[in-house]
Amino acid sequence: MPAERIRRLPWAMMLTSAVLGLVLAAQLNYQRRLAAGPRVDAARVDQILSLYEAQRSENEALRQRLAEVSATPTPLGAGRLEEVERRLDLLSRFAGLAPLQGPGVRAVVSDAVTPVQTDLDQNPYTVHDQDLLLMVNELWAAGAEAMAMNGQRLVGGSEIRCSGPVINVNDYGLTPPYRIEAIGDPETLNGALANLRGGIVDQLRNVGIDVRITKETNVVLPGLAREPSFRFARPAAMPATPGQGG
Repeated sequence: MPAERIRRLPWAMMLTSAVLGLVLAAQLNYQRRLAAGPRVDAARVDQILSLYEAQRSENEALRQRLAEVSATPTPLGAGRLEEVERRLDLLSRFAGLAPLQGPGVRAVVSDAVTPVQTDLDQNPYTVHDQDLLLMVNELWAAGAEAMAMNGQRLVGGSEIRCSGPVINVNDYGLTPPYRIEAIGDPETLNGALANLRGGIVDQLRNVGIDVRITKETNVVLPGLAREPSFRFARPAAMPATPGQGG
């Protein structure tokens, strides 16, 4: 072995020993840290797993109950919904928003046929707004449940007034012949117009105005052409009636 290599051998052995020492020290330090680390308590793990399973079962039961309640309406909810629908239907009829049909009468009123004379006053032989208003009032008083005139539904806010050569109803100009249709008991409604001596129909016929009244098994009335609008009226709480507490 050359003398140079012999001189280098102790240094190599020292370096190798140092590296092995560092590796052993690191291994011992890792073992000590591992031994000193937190220990898992088996009893605690079992307790946590038990709580988790219980909570999961409860959540599943709640989900099933929610699905059952959502799929089956309660009697109270169904009853209240039916009551709301009934009231909406009633209000829609009363307000004239919904078309209606039923037995009733039809009255057709036309101006009188008079000789063509320039000096003859045509006013007495012409149907006026007050004539139609009186006929409508007679029908309401006789129990008519709904009415229309020339396709215009008559409600609480409907006007019947003269405007030049036409008669306005719901802001629509109507011209003769005027067709009044009413739903109600046909016999009663017919009697209120045709059988009332000295009534409005008698007065009109006496001057030659043509009034034809027929009893109908089915009268079809349209709803209002446009919904009513309110500028000042607002919903209000119903006051207590006499005899109620408060």
